[in-house]
Amino acid sequence: MAICLNVGCHDIHIQDFVNIDLDPAMKPDLLLDATKLPDKFPEGTVDFIYCGHFLEHLPAPEGVQVCKDFFNILRPYASVVAVVPDADACTPAMPYQEREEILLAGGLHKVLMTEGRLRTYFEQAGFQSLYKVSPKDIPHCRFGQVHWQTAILAIKHPPVIFRPFPTPAGTTEEPLGRLLEEGA
Repeated sequence: MAICLNVGCHDIHIQDFVNIDLDPAMKPDLLLDATKLPDKFPEGTVDFIYCGHFLEHLPAPEGVQVCKDFFNILRPYASVVAVVPDADACTPAMPYQEREEILLAGGLHKVLMTEGRLRTYFEQAGFQSLYKVSPKDIPHCRFGQVHWQTAILAIKHPPVIFRPFPTPAGTTEEPLGRLLEEGA
C-alpha cells in the first residue's frame, strides 16, 4: 500500500493520505512537527508528498531541512509537490493590503517565497528533476485559481553511475564506438 503524506495539512484533509499537522485543532491523522518526519517515516518508505502552503511558515534553514527530509524519506522515483505563495507574482498593481496578507499572513509566514527560492530549497535537498506545475492543476491546492502562487514537482532519482563498456580483447575502441562507425 502506497504511503502518501499531506504535510502541513491545515484543514485540507486528503483521502487516503496521512494528513500531518502540528496543530491539534486541524484534526490531522498524525499530530507531528514536520521537522520530525524522519522520526516517524524511515528512509525510503514514502511514495508521495503534498505540501501546500506550508514551507513559507518555516524559517529558511528549517524549510531547506524539511525538503532534505522529504528527499530522504521518499522512495527512489517518488515525488513531492509543493505550493507556495509567490512574492514575484504579487504585482504592484495589487492593493497593498492584499499583497501584505498574501506575503506576510499576519506574521505567520517566515519567508517570502518565490519559484526560484522553492527550486533552491529542493536543489539543496538533493532533488535534480524539478518541474513547474500549475497550481490550478493540483486538485488539493487551497487557492487553485489565483495567480499569486507557484508550484514545483520534485522527483527523487537515485544516483546514476555510468561505467564504460568493457573494451573487447585486442582492441582499443569501445564496442559502442565501433557499432556507430559500422552503422555510419
